[in-house]
Parts: sequence; structure tokens; C-alpha cells
Amino acid sequence: DYGNWQVISTTNRFDNNRSIRIIYGNAIAANAVKNNRIKPWPEGSIIVKVVWDIIEEKNGDILPGRFNNVQMMIKDSRRYRQSEGWGFAKFTGAGLVPYGKNASFNAACFNCHKAASEYGYVFNIPLPDGQTVAVNQL
Repeated sequence: DYGNWQVISTTNRFDNNRSIRIIYGNAIAANAVKNNRIKPWPEGSIIVKVVWDIIEEKNGDILPGRFNNVQMMIKDSRRYRQSEGWGFAKFTGAGLVPYGKNASFNAACFNCHKAASEYGYVFNIPLPDGQTVAVNQL
């Protein structure tokens, strides 16, 4: 049902599989962004990033192409103590195939997200004034 949630940011990656992304937040996450209360993110926050491959038209327009994957972060400090309270999931392709074969997947995601520790371990944070802090991603 994330498609009915608030869009909290957009981003693209020309350096990593050339993709365009829309980032949704559930009511808890959207309210945290709106009120600049992301340090720490409140319990129950869910952030979903939907990723499409980029189609670059001859006139320079960039459009979403083939669906690539959907990524999720869930803030639950009791379940995910070893990753600062964040649980991660990723589903790829039109069949939404789960990515990662075991619990080490969560640790791998968190290790990358440590680069955004100043922003609660979340990349591409929108600020209350409408700007976005884009943390360099690996």
C-alpha cells in the first residue's frame, strides 16, 4: 500500500545502474520529515524506495523505464538492535523476488547506510524547506 503514502523525496543514480527513484514514507516517517524529527527516526517509520531504470530521450528528458526493484527500511529498535533499529528488505524485478538469502543481508545494507549515520542512516533526506540532503552512496 506504499503507493498511497506521502512521497518524501526523489533521486536518481547515474553512477550506479542509471536509475530514477521515488521515496515514500508511511504516516510516521512523513510526519518526522515534515517536523524535522529524524534524529532519531521514530519507531514505526517505514521508508520505501521504488527504483526504475532510466530512459534518456534524445532531447535530454529522463523518464522512468523498466521497473528495477523496491527497497524498504523499517524502524523497529527491538527487532533490529544490531543495525541501529533499522530492518532492510529489497525485492527485484517484476516478480518482486526477495534479494538476499539470509540474515547477513540486513548487515550488508546497514554497513552501507552507516555513511548516512548523521541523518539517521537514511539516504536522500528531504529538509523542511523542501531541499534534499543527498548523502553520497556507495
